[in-house]
Amino acid sequence: MTLTQMMILFSSMLLLAALPSASVALVVSRSASHGVRQGMMVALGIVSADLLFAGLAIVGMSALAHWLGELFTLIRLIAACYLIWLGWQLLRQTRMEQPSSVGKTVWGSSYLSGLLLTLADVKAIVFYASLFPSVVDIQVFTAVDFICLLFLTLFAVGGVKLLYAWLGSSLAVRLGGKRLGLVWQRITGGLMLGGGIYLLVRQSS
Repeated sequence: MTLTQMMILFSSMLLLAALPSASVALVVSRSASHGVRQGMMVALGIVSADLLFAGLAIVGMSALAHWLGELFTLIRLIAACYLIWLGWQLLRQTRMEQPSSVGKTVWGSSYLSGLLLTLADVKAIVFYASLFPSVVDIQVFTAVDFICLLFLTLFAVGGVKLLYAWLGSSLAVRLGGKRLGLVWQRITGGLMLGGGIYLLVRQSS
């Protein structure tokens, strides 16, 4: 890849990651309600899915998505149900959970929520499947190019999501107080619940 091609790919992925979306809302809300480290775990899940998409784009993700159509449908259903469950758990809590009391289970749920939400995003599949072949010649793609592509994805998507995680944590600190923290936790739960319902409705339509 040339420097120009790398800049085009990096800026395109950077802009997509920065746009307001369900993944951004999830990172910010998780970071605000459970601490910046949980927001970082969500970001890690999102980046993992994006790295998978980036790799699949090189081997022809459009054809693969068509071949595994039912599997992608199942992933979207799992992601929707998981978000609904997470949102309900937050809505039914009667006290604000402190970051210091967060256990390994929550760490895993933060990562899984980011991973599944991104895997279920059809726009992400279309984006990577159309972007990479239009910028670079896949037929002459080398192993070095592939490694560069993964690093570009890691820094573009990961950097933006980590910034959102920090912003979410800062928002929670500025809100201050257990009552306001609990209100934000309820908002977080509502966003997750609504996002899951939206995925279910879109899947059935």
